Amino acid sequence: MPKVKDERVGEVLLSLLDDPTVTAFAVEALGKMRFTEARDQVVALLENSDKNVRDQAKKALKRIDS
Repeated sequence: MPKVKDERVGEVLLSLLDDPTVTAFAVEALGKMRFTEARDQVVALLENSDKNVRDQAKKALKRIDS
């Protein structure tokens, strides 16, 4: 993912977390951006029924917290 300078991207990705068709991709991107404002929402995804979403949430948290 290219480096993004527009801070609105994180907000758009946060809004996509509610769309099950793109949740895993959105949380992955938030992690790569180390978007700390998403931490609480990413933690909540650790309980998601989709294993891929849970896995991406774990990876994202590692990046956000580093």
